[in-house]
This record gives sequence, structure tokens and C-alpha cells, in this order.
Amino acid sequence: ENIDMTQLVADLRRLDKPEEVETPILTADTSLPGRLQLPVGARKQVAVLWIDIDGLTGLSAKVAPEQLFKRHYQLLRWVRKNIDNYQGVVQRAIDDHLLVFFGVPRTQADDIDRALQCALYLQNHQSELEAVLGIPVAMAIGIHMGEVAVGAQSRRVRYVARGNTTRLARRLSAAADHGEVLTSEQVFQTISGMYRVKPGPEMRSRGGKPNILSYRVESRHFGTRLEAT
Repeated sequence: ENIDMTQLVADLRRLDKPEEVETPILTADTSLPGRLQLPVGARKQVAVLWIDIDGLTGLSAKVAPEQLFKRHYQLLRWVRKNIDNYQGVVQRAIDDHLLVFFGVPRTQADDIDRALQCALYLQNHQSELEAVLGIPVAMAIGIHMGEVAVGAQSRRVRYVARGNTTRLARRLSAAADHGEVLTSEQVFQTISGMYRVKPGPEMRSRGGKPNILSYRVESRHFGTRLEAT
């Protein structure tokens, strides 16, 4: 199959076109346009979804770079389409890792709920992604919630994570098995009564701090309770 690399790159750029800010210079006194009305430096509460996708790395030694690029493009396009359905925003996509925010540019009351529904949808429809890529893949997903600061680079709006907002989501994803969605205790406290959840693995902390608890989300379900493994 012949691949038009120029067209692929053009499509990818259109797919990932960042939100543009029309003001030529953004400062701490500048509000973002439209209904956002947030000054640069303002803080927002967001739900963070970190996705690790296994299956493409080993392929790099078996196929031509153009074919690998095509599969990365197909992967991003499939994931992006489904994340858009839940009003998430792909903040960063590096190799087989994706960082997604729910709650930007506008905070909504159901940001956490939509992040969890999105994560479960991606896991439950993994076979669709495999059909698109033509190879077996597996996803591990971590979800946390925390603050980001509104920033700007040139004319583009940027959201900069504060504290361990994205770090903990990444650790949860690394601790999750293939096909799992792990959340932090903070997220678990928020979703009580909405999802079927079981205890997940504990993650070690440095400096003698208590271990970090995690929770395995299995399905959207009324009457959430922790169940013994």
C-alpha cells in the first residue's frame, strides 16, 4: 500500500490543531476570548486521564518507518474521535502515551464522570482499535483530578499541571494491568454511588509517607462499594 506522507502529515496537523488565542500578546491581565473569560495564570480543577498503549513499540523493528507512522496516526485519530465524544481534550500525545484533560476550556459538573465513561469506553472497545491498526494492542489507564494553571505560548492557550496532577495519573496508568482503569482515592471519593469499584494496588511513596491507594473501576453502576479482591 502506497502512503502519501505529505497528506498524512497535513491530516495529522488538522486533527491536532491547537486552540488559537486571537490576542497577539497574552499577559496576566489578559482574559481569554469568548466564554472562557479566564486570565492567564488562573487555576482550574480538571480530571486527568493518562493512557498507555502497548503494541506499537515492538512493531518498530518489524515494519518500515512510514508504516509505523501511519499506525501512530490511525491510533491518535481513533482515540481522539472517541475522546471528543466525551468532551475531553488531548493535551499531549508522545509515542504510545496520551494525556487527556476533562474540564478545559470550561469546567463542568460531570468532568470526572465523563472521564471515567470515556476510559471504560476505550477499554471496552479495544477490539475496534485493533481492527483499525491490524495488530493486537492493550491499554492501561490512570485517572486523577487536580489543578492546572492557564498559560500561554505565543498565541496558544496552554494548561500547565500543578503539583502531582498529571504525575499521579501517570503512576496509576503504570500500575494498571492491560484492560484496567485505576483511579486515585480523590477520584474514588467523588464517584461514590456511581461506579462499581474494587481496591487496586498500593503504590509506594518516598520519604516514609503512607502508600498511595488506588481503585479499579469496572463499570458504571449505582450503589458503589469496595469489594474484597
